[in-house]
Amino acid sequence: MKQLITFCILIFFCFSLSAQKDSSNNLGGLFKKASSILSKNSSSANRLSTEEIISGLKEALSLGAEKSTAKLSAPDGFFKDAAVKILLPQQVQDIEKKLRMFGLGKLVDNAELSMNRAAEDAAKSAAPIFLSAIKQM
Repeated sequence: MKQLITFCILIFFCFSLSAQKDSSNNLGGLFKKASSILSKNSSSANRLSTEEIISGLKEALSLGAEKSTAKLSAPDGFFKDAAVKILLPQQVQDIEKKLRMFGLGKLVDNAELSMNRAAEDAAKSAAPIFLSAIKQM
């Protein structure tokens, strides 16, 4: 169970960037925009302090973590999203094919759905962990 939760947390972390991408079209564009704003404000009176930049980055990370957690922890957050859907491991796929041949495809589908539901539950638990880590940075 610990391995499944760890796996889900890793997936969540990877796809939190995807959620950030969805909200800002692309992450690279966000950094370019921030860079251009900083370069335009070259006078010392209009410059952002290091603390303000750090605060803004933490806020962006927190928002991304919250949105991606909400998206992934919703019903079918993993199962109906092909980008994050958890499939049966490669080692089990031969057995999966044989089970389907014997008319037990429903059993295989239920196992896959169960793994994705567990990931949704783990994503709910991961949000406070990520937010706490961001605040401690």
